Amino acid sequence: MTKIFKWMDAAFQVNQPIPLESNVEAEVITLATALRYDYLELSDGLHRAVRPFEAPDRARQTPRIQRISVAYSHAGLASLDLVGAVLRQGAFIEKMVELGWTQPGRFDLISESAPLVRSIARYHAFLDLMATAPTSFFVPTLDIDLAWHTHQLKSYHYRDDTLRYLGRFPNHDDSVASPLLSAGYDLTAKAWKSRFGVPYSVCGCIPDTDTESRLSRLTSKITSIGGSSKKGSSSDGIPNPRPDLVTTELDEADATHPSEHNQQFGDPNGNRALQSTWTREKQCAKCVATAKKSAGRDPWKGLQVERNEKRERHKEAFTDPYYGSGAYYPYWGVSVAIPFG
Repeated sequence: MTKIFKWMDAAFQVNQPIPLESNVEAEVITLATALRYDYLELSDGLHRAVRPFEAPDRARQTPRIQRISVAYSHAGLASLDLVGAVLRQGAFIEKMVELGWTQPGRFDLISESAPLVRSIARYHAFLDLMATAPTSFFVPTLDIDLAWHTHQLKSYHYRDDTLRYLGRFPNHDDSVASPLLSAGYDLTAKAWKSRFGVPYSVCGCIPDTDTESRLSRLTSKITSIGGSSKKGSSSDGIPNPRPDLVTTELDEADATHPSEHNQQFGDPNGNRALQSTWTREKQCAKCVATAKKSAGRDPWKGLQVERNEKRERHKEAFTDPYYGSGAYYPYWGVSVAIPFG
């Protein structure tokens, strides 16, 4: 770190005390202009200070230095784009309102507090998942995200708890692009099912992908030959080894919807957005078809398929190009959603 500060001092005199009469804002603007408001420029400079005999390689950045430089990627004194952050949280709060969780007295009665208690248990399981795979990018559901946000409000406890149980301080990055977010969600759902034996989400979105081996699937098919074909509701008689992590109750299903309150920029009708939506919808249709075939040996998949086909006004996650789109562009303040005048 000494090398880093020496380089910054030589380039921008950041180690010099700022005179009382100095215009701090002007100093910030001067530094940002020199870096062209690009945190990657700053990152390259920091890497040159640490590795003076190596050309900067943005594909092999030191994570700690990258985290330092990202904090300077936005104009102003804040380490993140505050307006964009507020808009993203507004989208999340809207989801909480739709769930009815913001209604006064919603969880006052112990008999009505099961969804909230389960969200805390699921958050604990989510942290356990992160501990088992430190380099993976896991995406929370709405109920888990609420517990995660709440934990972060006690910043000192959050830091101590995560360092103690995870060995690191996880960054809650909600500005990830939708395609990366959906891929991270699929990874999370697969890891969750493998570790805890129950589905990650039962809201009616994309069913779980198979975690069984081909031999296991073949054995299940053979043993199911001649079995009863009688069908009722897919929630009837489902063995649930983890009622603390999932429930078949329909009124709690939407709480397990993927949390996708990222802010999208660009034209929602553009080719990139349409291609992303088409790709996700095609993937979902394929997963539904596969889940139908395996519903006989995995009743949870039968439930997921049933809710996927019967849902009303429940938009498949990561397929709405208008969700969080065009409300705000950082720095220059141009908006395609809010007309001038």
